[in-house]
Amino acid sequence: GAVTPLNIDFGDLNFDSIVNILDVIVTVNYVVGHIELNNQQIQNADMNLDGTVNVFDILLIVDAALSE
Repeated sequence: GAVTPLNIDFGDLNFDSIVNILDVIVTVNYVVGHIELNNQQIQNADMNLDGTVNVFDILLIVDAALSE
């Protein structure tokens, strides 16, 4: 059978189709416990696909933002 493609927009936590400093800020605020994320945001933030959003994902989002 066909495999359904994953609809993950890695690094885009504010759903503006751009990975930038705003996404980094949202991720940092989540990691330090200041805000909650919905399931789609958590999926987008888990850049290294290890099942958790942490400082490693922040670094990868920063890298993605600098590459835009």
